[in-house]
Amino acid sequence: KVDGEYVLVSRPRYITNPEAICKYPNVYMAPDSKKGILIDYTKYKSGQLQDLGVKQVALNFRISDFLGPTTNALFPTIHYSYDGRTYAFNGAMLSGFDETVKYLSSQGISVTAILLNSYTGANIALIHPDSRSAGVCPYYMFNGSDADGVNAMAAAATFLAERYSGAHGTISNWIIANEINATKEWNYYPSTDHYTYSDEYAKGFRVFYNAIKSVNGDAKIYMPLDQTWNRNLNNGDYDGRDILDDFNSIISSKGNIDWDLSYHSYPVPLTNAAFWNTGSFKKYTTQSVDTPM
Repeated sequence: KVDGEYVLVSRPRYITNPEAICKYPNVYMAPDSKKGILIDYTKYKSGQLQDLGVKQVALNFRISDFLGPTTNALFPTIHYSYDGRTYAFNGAMLSGFDETVKYLSSQGISVTAILLNSYTGANIALIHPDSRSAGVCPYYMFNGSDADGVNAMAAAATFLAERYSGAHGTISNWIIANEINATKEWNYYPSTDHYTYSDEYAKGFRVFYNAIKSVNGDAKIYMPLDQTWNRNLNNGDYDGRDILDDFNSIISSKGNIDWDLSYHSYPVPLTNAAFWNTGSFKKYTTQSVDTPM
C-alpha cells in the first residue's frame, strides 16, 4: 500500500514445490549405466536387454491411446476422478503397458516415458485450440491455454504417475512431447515467433510437471530438443538455442522449477554415425556456442 493505494509488487507466479505434497517419495530409479535404448515391444523379454547391459529404456506413450473407454471385458474401462470430473482410461491398452513397465523395473532398468499428443476427436481437449488441424503432423502441441486442456492433462498425468510409482513398475523420467523445436514434424503449432511458441509449450509443460511431481516427488520432467541449434533457416521450425533460451526465461520468471533437458544429439548428416569424420558437413558442427548443429 503506497500513499493509500495498493500497488503490484510482483507478477503472478506459479507454485514451485509441488513435490512437497508427493504421495510417493523415494521411488526414483537412477540408472546404473548410461547405456540405454528405445525398446522394441516384441523383444524386451527376449534377454537381449540383459545381454546388451542396458540399464535405461525409453518408451513412446501416446496419451490418446490410453485416454478413453474400452469394450474389452477382460480389461475394462478404468474410471478416474480428478478435480470433480471423471475420466475414462483404456484398461486394455494399459494392461500391456503395465506388463512392460513392471518387467523392466523388476530387472533394475530405469524407465523414461515420452508423452506424445496424437490427434483424435475423442481427446480434442488435449490439443491446443490453435493446433486443431487433423493430419498435418504426427503429434500436436499440448493444450495449456484453457481449463478443459489443463484439467485433462493434469488428470492424465496424475493418473499415470500414480499408476507407475511402484504398483505397476516405476517410470522415473517423463519427457513432454518430442523435439519441440521441430514444430512442423513433431509438435504442431501454427507458424509464429519462437517466444510465443515457447510460451504455449511452457504452459502445458508446467501442468505436467506439477501433476507428476505432486505424486512422485523425485521424478524428472524433461523438455526435448533435436540437434538443430543455431541455423537461422526460417523454414517454419525453430532453432533449439532460441527455444531453450525462451523456455528458461519463461519458466524462471513465472516461478522457477527443477526442469530437465532431453536432447537428441544425432550426427550431421544423420546417415553418418562417425560424427568426427563428416567431410563437408563439418561446417555445421563447430567448437562454439554458435554452432549451427
